[in-house]
Amino acid sequence: MDRINWLRAAITVALIGCSAIPMEVVWKDDGYDRYEFDIPTTSTGDNYDRYLVHVAEMYQSYRIIEQCVRNMPDGDYVTPEYRYAVPEPGRMLHDIESLIHHFVNVTRGFVPPPGEAYVSTEGPKGEYGYYVVSDGTNMPYRVFIRTASAMHIQALPLLTKGEKVSDLVVTLGGIDFVLGDIDK
Repeated sequence: MDRINWLRAAITVALIGCSAIPMEVVWKDDGYDRYEFDIPTTSTGDNYDRYLVHVAEMYQSYRIIEQCVRNMPDGDYVTPEYRYAVPEPGRMLHDIESLIHHFVNVTRGFVPPPGEAYVSTEGPKGEYGYYVVSDGTNMPYRVFIRTASAMHIQALPLLTKGEKVSDLVVTLGGIDFVLGDIDK
């Protein structure tokens, strides 16, 4: 399959990495620029290449985790502003304010401002997109989740065109789809 078809099929991350197209879902201020890692790619786009990209991504993830642990500052890792975060369980037993904030956060949730937002993030199976419309209450007016499995399973005809029937099982395993993600 050529590069244009890979992009048209909305295939992301590991599956597209075996087409020699480097792709990472990163944001401007997400801190990826502070870490050293490589984006694994191969060039033939077959099942073995998908396997190689998956394994190489595990090694790159380990590199990033190692650097995070090495550079993690001392101190609390949860904000002390408990209106926005669930307090640590130990603090709730000794501090009534923490207990109240925990109760409010868990039962009501946070209240985002009215409007809409779309955020994408990279997961182990590919790129996920979250579209949320808020009417200013603690319950969203609309939520849509774009899963990687849904896009990848739609590309199955492109991935298996000209291949043998016996390759279908391996291709499905390489896609690594989740049935709950593709029933949209």
